[in-house]
Amino acid sequence: QASEMKTFVVLALVLAVSALPYRDPVPYQSCGTAKDHVQLTKVDVTLWPVDKKLPVSVAVEGQLDEDITAGNLHVEVYKGDTRLVNKDIDFCTASPDYPCPFPAGPYTFSYDDYDLPWYVVAGDYSATANATDQNGDILACFTLDFEIVKN
Repeated sequence: QASEMKTFVVLALVLAVSALPYRDPVPYQSCGTAKDHVQLTKVDVTLWPVDKKLPVSVAVEGQLDEDITAGNLHVEVYKGDTRLVNKDIDFCTASPDYPCPFPAGPYTFSYDDYDLPWYVVAGDYSATANATDQNGDILACFTLDFEIVKN
């Protein structure tokens, strides 16, 4: 189950991508507002588009304007019209590397050299991630159309 949780966390982080190697922008859209409690300052994904045969590394840096003692990440991933993932993740227990509480201030999350599961197929995907805090307030919300290639 830890591997499944890490898969969902990595897919959710891919949603928040804003900069890549070679600095080509990733076409993500915020579905949140300027009042969101998380403001990203830097996000990198290696490789883009994601190659299912190669490890993926994701790094997210940002500014958190409140202490987080609990929270939820709701992730939906679609391939075409087919919903593949509809998952709620307690992000305080999703990774032993990042337990709650998260203090207000700058933060960095990274997942390095993550191998996608064998069952992920090449193709076009769309995804949404919506994170809420212990009060149910929006931390961040992102949507992204992305491609997984098989070279």
